[in-house]
Amino acid sequence: MTDIEYILKKIIQPKIKLLTDIAIGGVDTFDKYLYIVGQIKSLTDLQQELTNLQKKQELYDEDEDKDGGSTKASRSTS
Repeated sequence: MTDIEYILKKIIQPKIKLLTDIAIGGVDTFDKYLYIVGQIKSLTDLQQELTNLQKKQELYDEDEDKDGGSTKASRSTS
């Protein structure tokens, strides 16, 4: 499990579920509801950004494997 996968599965997804359950279960005031919805939105955006980063990293790693690591070497000499 990569660091990004760990963050997504062990931190962000459980937090989104907890906040969603709280929002569905009811909150005292509409302001609290809006605050929770904002947190869920922020966490969902973060989740998407981390997923995109993970995909880019996987593509980079695949390219590096195909080039036999030459991409990394050529970048360090530039």
